[in-house]
Amino acid sequence: MATSTDLKARIAELEEKQMQVVALSQMSRDLSGAQDENDLLQVLVWPTIDTDASTVTLVYIDLDANGDPVWAKVAAHWQREGALDIPVGTRYYLPEFPLTQLWLADPGEPQLVADVTVDERLDQEGREMLVRLGIRALAVIPMSQAGHWVGLALLGWESPRSFGAQETEVYHMLSGLACPVVKSLRLTHEARVRLHELSVLNELGQILTTRLKVMEVLEEAFRQASRLIDANNFYVALYHRDKNEIFLIIDVVDGHVTKPYATWRNRGGFIEHVIRRRVPVIAQDTYADWMAERQRGVYKRISLTQLGVRVPLSVLGVPLIVGDEVLGMMAVRDYDNPRAYDEHSLELMTSIASPVAIALQNAQLFDNLERMVAERTAELQASVEEQTRLQQQVIEAQRQALQELSTPIIPVVDRILVMPLIGSIDTLRARDITRSLLAGIREHRARVVILDITGVPVVDSGVADYLNKTIQAARLKGARTIVTGISDAVAETIVDLGIDWSGIETLSDLQSGLIVALGSLGIKLTR
Repeated sequence: MATSTDLKARIAELEEKQMQVVALSQMSRDLSGAQDENDLLQVLVWPTIDTDASTVTLVYIDLDANGDPVWAKVAAHWQREGALDIPVGTRYYLPEFPLTQLWLADPGEPQLVADVTVDERLDQEGREMLVRLGIRALAVIPMSQAGHWVGLALLGWESPRSFGAQETEVYHMLSGLACPVVKSLRLTHEARVRLHELSVLNELGQILTTRLKVMEVLEEAFRQASRLIDANNFYVALYHRDKNEIFLIIDVVDGHVTKPYATWRNRGGFIEHVIRRRVPVIAQDTYADWMAERQRGVYKRISLTQLGVRVPLSVLGVPLIVGDEVLGMMAVRDYDNPRAYDEHSLELMTSIASPVAIALQNAQLFDNLERMVAERTAELQASVEEQTRLQQQVIEAQRQALQELSTPIIPVVDRILVMPLIGSIDTLRARDITRSLLAGIREHRARVVILDITGVPVVDSGVADYLNKTIQAARLKGARTIVTGISDAVAETIVDLGIDWSGIETLSDLQSGLIVALGSLGIKLTR
């Protein structure tokens, strides 16, 4: 028969279990209402408040194609005091991570470590890592579904401690309660991320259709890639198939865009490797060795570090291909993380490379077309200029010929010149008449000049003034000037205008002028 003490103990145990059930029920409701990783973390922190836990971390586990755990990612982290020791987003490569054996020991059983410095499940590297983080006791709460890992909840304490049976039972139940919520949050998060990625890729494709220059395409590729992947160190190299040359056209170093325009051939490096293989390549962890194996000459004897070359620990390169043509390659690199890229990174870069390659080919075609148009335009311009020059030469020759025809100098006999004038006389032509007459006098050493104006229809004051000046200039050159061929109409006009030609020797026709001119030189004509 149970004693009073036994009954009281039993009642206390039942009351504690009831409180535990109520608490777990409340926790279950809180977990179901979690909207994101931070909400979930607050629920996970709640059971540890009374235990003085110093840190609570939510870790997602990523599986490979075979369903084996390969990556761990910090999804959320809480720390009681001080700055966060583990940044959210930190990734660990599980096959090489010192805590993997403890974390993945049993997908259905929490792993409780009372003192990390003596627990045999930890190796020396794992102990040192935890002590460095200020953790002396650790609880690993697994979250798995149908035997497949989903994530972990990690509870840490700054001092060694023992775990009671009830606390252990809470962690067991917490593992089962949190797993569906974590799975749902992960699916929601992945769907949200995928939607964002598709949106960026769609936006990239639309924007690239408006970029008609090669550099505009590549700079846009860098900007959009930075929204999907760490592209702080990014570069693009083009391939000239006809020349078999590699052309490094854009290089982003620590976020700073440079345009080196470096050209080389047959180096056998990573860029050539990706272009010739025509498939994406992830070179990480052993990238320096990979480079050394493919270098020639001095690179086989001297390390790249000795040469002062900054060697990345991880590189992801994808070829830029349109149809069967390789235009070049696009790559991102990481100088700090030997496992910076995974299959998802490769998928993203490949998705970016496809529209970039098409836009790049269009830009190259547009550049070629612009160059052809510019060359053809230059040729046509040169042809037009040549035609214009020839046309000007023809016009000038015609003008000179007309000028010579309009102001002819005819030497009839020695020292007698005849200048027959035909047509209207304007200012320009009057000047030509004067210049031609003076040149003829000088050339033929003329003593008499006959200006025959039989073919001049109109003589006004301006024409008369120019003729007067021409006659005066001839006199200064020592030549006598006779004007012949004054028609009745011209004579009437001169009289009507009041033009004084009294000082000018005039005769009715050219024949009379020739007789007088010959007579002035002592030459008589006989019939």
